[in-house]
Amino acid sequence: MVDIVGAMGSHLGAADSPHQQFRGSSSGLNGGDQGKWLTAVMYVTPVAVLVGWLKQSWYGKLSVIVDRFERHDIMEVKEGYAVKPGFLGDLERRNAKSMVGAIGGLNGTYPALTIVSRRGDLVFAFGPKDLGSVRQAYVAISDLIA
Repeated sequence: MVDIVGAMGSHLGAADSPHQQFRGSSSGLNGGDQGKWLTAVMYVTPVAVLVGWLKQSWYGKLSVIVDRFERHDIMEVKEGYAVKPGFLGDLERRNAKSMVGAIGGLNGTYPALTIVSRRGDLVFAFGPKDLGSVRQAYVAISDLIA
């Protein structure tokens, strides 16, 4: 099993300690509509935001990618909803129109946070009912870049 937290610990500086930690999913930096959302972890430190996410190769091997966004690299942070990409997102949106999907609250969109940086955009999606975590992450990153 790939250890995201261990890989992110090696990217933390000696003085950095994560003030807040969030778990969710992401398709990575500039992840397109066809990318898969895989497990991701976000650290908000006093000087930077670190996002570690799993990347799957074409033959199925998983590796950890860690993106570090310094305070001056982040241009904007947005909170909102993101549409789940790929075939599974299409299937969820189709099932949302059925009675079972409507009762279950499926709609194919997830609360998400978008970090707009100089290198590109990174969408970090949370669980379907984690609106509080999205707001908490938004406030933490906004305080960092202010």
